[in-house]
Amino acid sequence: TWKTPPEIAEEGKADGTQFTKAFEQLAKRLDLWRHFEAADVLAGIGRFGILLIGTRGDLKTPVTSLGRPEDVLFVQPYDEGAVRVATWVTDTGNARFGQPETYEMQFSAGSQGFPSIKRIVHASRVLHVAEHALRDRTYGRPRLKRALNLLHDLQKITASTGESYWQRVVPILQATVDPAVDITDAQRDELRDAMGDMTHDLRRQFLGQGIQLKTMGADSGPNPSQVVEMFFSLFAASTGIPKRILFGSEAGDLASSTDQANYFGMINERQEHYAEPVLVREFIDRMLAWHALPRPETGAYIVQWPTLFELTELEQADANLKRAQTAASLTPMGGDPTQLVEITDERDVWLVPKKAAPGEPDEVLPPEPVDTQ
Repeated sequence: TWKTPPEIAEEGKADGTQFTKAFEQLAKRLDLWRHFEAADVLAGIGRFGILLIGTRGDLKTPVTSLGRPEDVLFVQPYDEGAVRVATWVTDTGNARFGQPETYEMQFSAGSQGFPSIKRIVHASRVLHVAEHALRDRTYGRPRLKRALNLLHDLQKITASTGESYWQRVVPILQATVDPAVDITDAQRDELRDAMGDMTHDLRRQFLGQGIQLKTMGADSGPNPSQVVEMFFSLFAASTGIPKRILFGSEAGDLASSTDQANYFGMINERQEHYAEPVLVREFIDRMLAWHALPRPETGAYIVQWPTLFELTELEQADANLKRAQTAASLTPMGGDPTQLVEITDERDVWLVPKKAAPGEPDEVLPPEPVDTQ
């Protein structure tokens, strides 16, 4: 989602505006995109996470106005383990009804010796991050919830593989006593001890009279690969990521174009329907409301995410070759196939649209319905 950050722009302002330049400087100073990604990751550990916007003033009080970008001192993400909803908005006439009003936060620098600080923080000072929050906008679904039991089951299988291999590969010794031989209890105990030494002390010699040793029950051991593959499929289903993209392929094969298209479609949906409204636009709108950023000249801004699906040089060359071959096959004998293609500055080949013949309309319209009445 955050591999390549989006671009904040205004429509028709290719050279940028005061708003876009101010935001770019603010994002660079706060290392904003890295903290957005960290907040996204931490929110998936529990049911939600927050991104604290550090400004001057008492943390209990709401922020109403700042005045300039420099008044935003820092941003810091926290997971649910360090945050608890203290109070809720219970006024049904409030647009934030049913959402947190204040949080109780446990601050820590993550280093030994840092004092434990607990504070009440007003909701206007944080961005609340919760993914898949269906019943309300506060608590989402932990990212590992669907796969956690599967991980435990897979761990049990991998842990038991070594023991089951030992139990099945090491043969069971069976001593067959000749019926014609009389054996005393002491000799039977001595035989049992000797067979135990062969198993546990790895002794390779056995001396006995009237006794024949045989093995039984040994095989090649367990083969958990089929079970592991089943769990890999379940993991892929629980995450929504195609299996060959999530785990790769033993043969080194690349994921199919269908897998890539589905995966990129999922990422694009997450960017536009989760990352953009919950983090990017919420932060920018908060900055505009606090007058920490100048207003956009056009009255609105655009969040432009980068294109996810890009052809490699080999794939682009193959596509150019096929378009050139198509143009050559469509060109009549003695004609010039270059008239059917357009070559860009990057040496990419594209077929030009077919021009209408003289007297023919550029667009064929459907016939108008005939009135039969």
